[in-house]
Amino acid sequence: REELIKKAKGKTKSGLSPEQEPYYNKLKELFEDKKEDKELKNLAIEVHKSIEEQVSPIRDWTSKTDFKRSLNANLKILLLKKKIPLGDASMLVGYFSALAENQYG
Repeated sequence: REELIKKAKGKTKSGLSPEQEPYYNKLKELFEDKKEDKELKNLAIEVHKSIEEQVSPIRDWTSKTDFKRSLNANLKILLLKKKIPLGDASMLVGYFSALAENQYG
C-alpha cells in the first residue's frame, strides 16, 4: 500500500519516474545478472525519452501503421547500439511498443 502511495507521489523504488520504471523493470528482468543497475536505469531513461519525443507530437499515432513501424525500427536501432542482442532487442521492442501505447495511446 505504501509503495502505491509513493508511486502516486512520483517516487518509485528504483528512483526513476513512474513512466520510466516499467521500462527499467523489463530490462532488469532480462539483464539483471549481465548488466549493471545504473546502465539499465540509463537505458530505461533513454528508451522512455526516445518514445516520448517521437509519439508526443502525434495525437493518433497508435492508428498509424507506418509511424508505429518507424517507432519500432528506431527503438530496435537504439537497443542494438547499446549492445542488446538482436533476439532480446526484438522482444523488447514489442514490449516497449505495447507499453508506449498504454502510456501515450
